[in-house]
Amino acid sequence: MIKILYLNPKSSFEIFFKNESVEKINKIAQIEFLNKNDEIPPQEKLNTFDILMGAWGSPMLPANYKASKNQLYLMVTGTVAQQVKLEHLENGLRLSNWGDAISHTIAESAFMQILLSLRGAGAHFQKTHVEKLWVTEDTDTTLQTLFRKNVGLLGFGAIAQKLVPLLKPFDTQISFYDPYVTVATLEKFPYLKQASSVRELFSNNHIISNHSANIPETDNLINAEMLALMPENGVIVNTARGNSLDEEALANEHRNGRLWSSLDVYKKEPAAENNPLRNETRCFMMCHQAGPTLDCYELMGERATENIYRYTNNDTILGEISTEQLQRMT
Repeated sequence: MIKILYLNPKSSFEIFFKNESVEKINKIAQIEFLNKNDEIPPQEKLNTFDILMGAWGSPMLPANYKASKNQLYLMVTGTVAQQVKLEHLENGLRLSNWGDAISHTIAESAFMQILLSLRGAGAHFQKTHVEKLWVTEDTDTTLQTLFRKNVGLLGFGAIAQKLVPLLKPFDTQISFYDPYVTVATLEKFPYLKQASSVRELFSNNHIISNHSANIPETDNLINAEMLALMPENGVIVNTARGNSLDEEALANEHRNGRLWSSLDVYKKEPAAENNPLRNETRCFMMCHQAGPTLDCYELMGERATENIYRYTNNDTILGEISTEQLQRMT
């Protein structure tokens, strides 16, 4: 049997792994758990495990940690920035995460946020719930439909790819910009237009959905210059990371009555009380809740379980992350 160390308490494990997955894992693996107040074991102890399994809240691996032969860090959740560094992979550690197991739930939120923005949900909330008014005329809002709109996807990873089939029934014209897109991905979506630059993407689309990675190259990528290229009543949706959006520039567009937006992520979280977007009714703000939803947590456990079996059988690991991919991950 292989040995697994789950780098969180058992109560965390039970959130993701339900009866069927637990039974399958117990057939081929022995699992130990890191208790709440335990320090992460030293390298000698960690090296005795075939798989290190992490999730939200797992501690960072020791600096200069060198993995044992073929050791896999199996991240049940998504981002690994607080648990694994590039140096760990360079020192032999294999790494995977949830891959595309829950991408559809985040795409669903992006789709919802597009519709909320087009229908002016933030402004309607202000009128009906805060001001206790009943507005029957289209005065402070400009109601819009998604049908036949041009939609631009900034970044074309797993989430953006899951968003495409949600948009297609509305006869949308979809384009994307992603300098890292693979040939295999392009072959899956031959009917989409690939923009040659961020400027082209913003110039030609009524709606922009941001799916770019949190890397230095994307800092303030959505800035005043790019926002000015969008048409009147254009829509910005951000379910990626807050580093790429100049929040003050977007707030200025809202104050000028030009654009609509819905954001799930921000430069600093929780968003400060004085965040310039808090008082802008053209911005529908969410609290980093785009996904995954509670009712699909077990999908993450099922994906991890499948990868445990794949590891045991020396098969391809789903969602395995290379050093190059890690450097541009959201």
